[in-house]
Amino acid sequence: MKYRKSLRKEFTDGHAQLAVPKTLTELVEMTLCIKEEGKKYHRLKCIERACEECGVDKFELYPEESSDDGLVRWSRYEYVPTGKYLPDGQEKKKICLVQKETPPSQLFKYFKELLAVYSSHTFVARWQ
Repeated sequence: MKYRKSLRKEFTDGHAQLAVPKTLTELVEMTLCIKEEGKKYHRLKCIERACEECGVDKFELYPEESSDDGLVRWSRYEYVPTGKYLPDGQEKKKICLVQKETPPSQLFKYFKELLAVYSSHTFVARWQ
């Protein structure tokens, strides 16, 4: 969201200001239908992203966030090869924080992919 905050400063001259969520939970709430009154959880259909009224597309992007112009520095966890091999010949991998420098569109595409599965992940964790 640091990138969005920097863009938001540029759009102070009458452009629509898009929300900058403070927490991931707040962001997930923005992409789900409103909870029914008296209910502890959202509808399962919404949580599983099967609802036609809500979804990650409700998270609006600035034009610059979906652009292929320019580069943005960010990081994500990925499996990387270690150079060591298991007895069966498979290469051993470990998870590492990898620095990326990509167009903003790739960053937000990846972010939306994570956001799509995060709602069901957190629901299962809380429900258990």
